[in-house]
Amino acid sequence: MPKSTLDLTKLLSLPAAHYGTVSWDGSSVAFVWNVTGRQEIYVAKLPDGEPHNISEGRLPKSIRTYLVWNRAGTEIAFGWDEEDKERHALWTIDVRSGELKQLTDKSDVWHMPLEFSPDGSSLAFISDLNGPRGLFRLDLETKVTVALTKFPSPLYTAGQWSPDGTQLLASSNETEDLRNCDVYTVDAGGLGVQHVYQGSIGSQDKALGWLPNGKHIVLTSDVAGIERPGVLDLETGKVRWLGQADVSETAADVSGSGKYVLSLRNQDALETPIITNLGTGEETTLDLPAGVALQPQFALNDTAVVLGHTTPTYQIELCVTTIGKGKTQSLTPIDYGTMDPDSFVEPRHITYESSDGLTIPAILYEAHSERGKLPPAIVEIHGGPSGQARRLFTPWVQYWVSRGFTVLVPNFRGSTGYGREFFDGNYKDWGGGDLQDVVAGAEYLAREGLADRERIACYGGSYGGYLTYMALTKTPDVWKAGVAWVGLSDLLAAHEEGSPHMKRVLELLMGDPVENEALWRDRSPIHFAENLKAKLLIIHGVNDPRCPISQARAFRDQLLEHGFVEGEAFEYVELDKVGHGSSDLEQNIHTQQTIADFLIKNV
Repeated sequence: MPKSTLDLTKLLSLPAAHYGTVSWDGSSVAFVWNVTGRQEIYVAKLPDGEPHNISEGRLPKSIRTYLVWNRAGTEIAFGWDEEDKERHALWTIDVRSGELKQLTDKSDVWHMPLEFSPDGSSLAFISDLNGPRGLFRLDLETKVTVALTKFPSPLYTAGQWSPDGTQLLASSNETEDLRNCDVYTVDAGGLGVQHVYQGSIGSQDKALGWLPNGKHIVLTSDVAGIERPGVLDLETGKVRWLGQADVSETAADVSGSGKYVLSLRNQDALETPIITNLGTGEETTLDLPAGVALQPQFALNDTAVVLGHTTPTYQIELCVTTIGKGKTQSLTPIDYGTMDPDSFVEPRHITYESSDGLTIPAILYEAHSERGKLPPAIVEIHGGPSGQARRLFTPWVQYWVSRGFTVLVPNFRGSTGYGREFFDGNYKDWGGGDLQDVVAGAEYLAREGLADRERIACYGGSYGGYLTYMALTKTPDVWKAGVAWVGLSDLLAAHEEGSPHMKRVLELLMGDPVENEALWRDRSPIHFAENLKAKLLIIHGVNDPRCPISQARAFRDQLLEHGFVEGEAFEYVELDKVGHGSSDLEQNIHTQQTIADFLIKNV
């Protein structure tokens, strides 16, 4: 247990490395790092080179796209988002000189760079240029953009070039089952797509990449009820499954030689990198502390793996681990200053029963309680809904615990990592069973004597913000307070004003808004605002493209119409020049301090 209250600003200021990407020859890694106090692009030689800042303060404050090396290792593509609206133009930065070059216009569209073609002439990217996110190819000489797919549903994965440069991979859906995702090969010239794999109608089948022979691809599928990596033979259509039949595992990388597949095994909210030798079937587990691995990739002629790694008590670092030797070193070591990581709270992975008997996994951080007095608690609701709370370093949670709060982070139905049936659990049921799972978490804390029943709050961002609105209006007697951060409050209005991509996402998860209007209204907390009893903080970015600021303003106005007084029953905060959250350090500190101050005051 922490001996004293931690400093939230110091916790949030601990630098973190993200978007680590290994060059094609495996000798270098590029990544985004905020060690200077702002996001910058760094490059380091492997295995132990000093990181070199190549962007030097010339980038937007918030970076939200992957970094993509060209084949020659001379340039890196990324998305430029000037106003934090997730409207990315494509740019490149020269690795040696730092010269910036704009590839696409700064129009009101979303671009995500994916992969340069083998001959270096084109860049594949995802964009919502023509509706739901599709696959495009940019000719780097002529700057002509070619649309390669026209699926009715957004792409899940895409853009991996075949070794001969004639095809790319894509994963999307053309069936009537909105949960379905299949694998396709895409003609690089724009001549069409070919359906190559469907596990079953309704299964999630997602391509990762090609083997060097161009005849096999690596994918992940939940056709057997839980995610497993596999190797698909394009000629026979047969899949050789890897991993374990009863454990969730996703493919992460293919070695340059084609001999190995790297995957992430997901158990009890931990993710462990596994290397499978395709020739022998032998598995090698990387020797790392129990935690979460992010974007693991082969490097140095398949002798090492580069990955982000974090545990609940250690901030994420970019690491290089030598395969088979158990030697791991950090490229971005962190100075914790006066804070001792050993004083951070190590959570427990627990389970409890929901109202219908479903077993819900969760992460529990226990606060020290005074003798004879139960602590207050916060139930943190993750985003998604198709996401997962994992055992990684979360600065604000460590702060809350140091302030005496017990924190429960449930993986409610609809979360990933627990199989297909669990994942489908909130399909056309937003704010239904998943809300009951959250409420059952609060009941678990009270029943087990882990928290004071009269002092339990809920908090969440994005989908977690939506479920917070739902919790406070549909189950108002459970909560002392709540924080709805960048959440939706009116699903029909969100569909009406949303982008083509957002419209389709809502339809995929909640059905047709006309046919299911009654359901959409019932699962929109704006229609139940009068039920509010707990103190509420609404906090929202003005530039949010996913959950527009109008959603927060409408809920605030509804509260005012019902006679609730701002500053007494609820607090309302708009974040200027901020989108759907922010990776900018200064803004992140302001947001999390506002949330923490509210919870400490009202719980």
